[in-house]
Formats: sequence, C-alpha cells, structure tokens
Amino acid sequence: MDVLKILKENRDEILYSELEMLEVALRTGEYSEAQISEAESILNQLRNELAPKKSETPVETPPVQPVPPMPNPVNPPDQLTLIKKQLSILRLTDNSKQAFRKFIQTTPTIDGAFLAGHLDVFLDYELDELLSFRQLGENLLEQYWSILNKAVVAKCQLFSEDFFIKHFADLPASTVLKGGVNPWRKKKDRSPKLTMFLKLKGVTI
Repeated sequence: MDVLKILKENRDEILYSELEMLEVALRTGEYSEAQISEAESILNQLRNELAPKKSETPVETPPVQPVPPMPNPVNPPDQLTLIKKQLSILRLTDNSKQAFRKFIQTTPTIDGAFLAGHLDVFLDYELDELLSFRQLGENLLEQYWSILNKAVVAKCQLFSEDFFIKHFADLPASTVLKGGVNPWRKKKDRSPKLTMFLKLKGVTI
C-alpha cells in the first residue's frame, strides 16, 4: 500500500506507534522527491500532534526472546550411519510416511542436537512430515531455510512476528494468518508493528 496514500486518507486513524514503520516504508519504497517531501511533512505534523497526548503513549512490541541455540551434535559417526540405514529401510515400506513418523517419535537419539547437525539427511516428504508434528524453533528454521517447505512451515510451525516479517516473501500470508498455529494470527492479537506492516503489504486478512 502507498505510504503517502495512507497518510492522506487515514490520517485520523494513525497512531504514534505506527509512525516509525511508515518512515521505514517511505525510505525503502520507490517514491519521487516530491512525494517523499510531502510524506515527511505529514509525518512531522503527526509526530507533533500525537507525541504530547498521554493517551496515545506508544505501544512498544515486547522484545522477542531469542531461541537458545541448539547444542552441537554429539552423536558419534556410527549412530548417524545407523539412522541413515534405518531410514533407507523405512523408505522401502508400503506406508513410508506413517513408518517415518513412528520412527522419529520412538527414537530418542533423534533429538534437537541430532536435528541441528543432520536435518539434511531427510528427504523432502520426510522433512514435511517432521515439520507437521515437531516444533523446530527459529534457529533451526533459519539454519535449514533453503531446504524447507515454506507452506508447511507457515501452517505447522511456531515463530515470532519478526520472523514472519523477515520471511514474508516466502511464507504465504493467508496460510500463516488463517491456517497457522501462531497465537498472534488473529487481528486482535497482533502488535501495532505487524498490523501496520500487513497494511502496507495490502494484506486485509
């Protein structure tokens, strides 16, 4: 959505906490010097009008607590070899997806440490299955982002608003906001930062 258009048409609805996001969008968007000058003038007026009002105290988004990094894999080489062999056998069964899920759930050595170092040993359908029933955490999602099915991540994984904003181009917004599992997917539970971001992207869900 056009920043200047928002400033002109929705001026009375803009909150002080949304000004920073609008400024960022203005700096990173493609606007002429005249448009930037006009937008900055309106932003400065709004800043002066809204800042003194105690009732409009900026609502700050609570900082997202970083997910502790996964420990380095401690599985000895023979353990990795054993798991690879077991996976090879499972892939030959008639119902390989169901067999894989049971294998993962009943094999204690396939823990966070193993996944942090060896998530790339799984085939695509196995990764999809894994994403559907086990939460990996943002660190692991970032580490293996290039090989993960973004649609399954959007539907089944928990992640922060900031993570969603960072990977907005890859994560289907309709899936995240309508079919996902994050507690902030509903409009009433979103932060002002995400609300403004989605507005600028033209997302009305």
